Amino acid sequence: MTGIPARIGRYEIIGRLGGGGMGVVYKAHDPQIGRDVAIKQIREELDSQDLRDRLLREVRATGRLRHPNIVSTFDIGDHDGFPFIVMELVEGRPLDAIIAAGDKLPLRIRIDLMAQLCSGLAAAHDAGIIHRDVKPANLIVDATGTLKIVDFGIARLTASATGTVAIGTANYMSPEQWTGHGIDIRSDIFAAGAL
Repeated sequence: MTGIPARIGRYEIIGRLGGGGMGVVYKAHDPQIGRDVAIKQIREELDSQDLRDRLLREVRATGRLRHPNIVSTFDIGDHDGFPFIVMELVEGRPLDAIIAAGDKLPLRIRIDLMAQLCSGLAAAHDAGIIHRDVKPANLIVDATGTLKIVDFGIARLTASATGTVAIGTANYMSPEQWTGHGIDIRSDIFAAGAL
């Protein structure tokens, strides 16, 4: 899988939006419904059962969530042996890019963004889902000022949020996450506070 594919499944690829630890995110068009979407697909060089499990976990976490501050998941599939998920396309900028550009957001906007983050996290927590990687790169702000939480790839159900491996982003991880001990929704609250 080199370069930008012309299609992934039935979806026509428009361009690359970005990439991360799991794979590549593309802007695509769904010709059956007539809308643009985002597609996340595991990169060939990163493919592993662990990443496939994370992708499936992300679909299961976000697929049942319906909230204006959480990116919606539409579909899952496999293309040339590589799984992908289809999500709502959020036309905007990640919060880390806004911060890096030195954009000085007025206090009222920062408070509004934090309220939106807390509202989205509360909905996820009410559904029994812990995000575990709340950070500026996983928050996209669109042109209307709506914040969307993305990348539930390391999310856990509250009933299974234990483990011995610290996973997440160091600057935003709670002490429990750092040590690999049992975590709960307070880990996301800690990360929101650090943010």
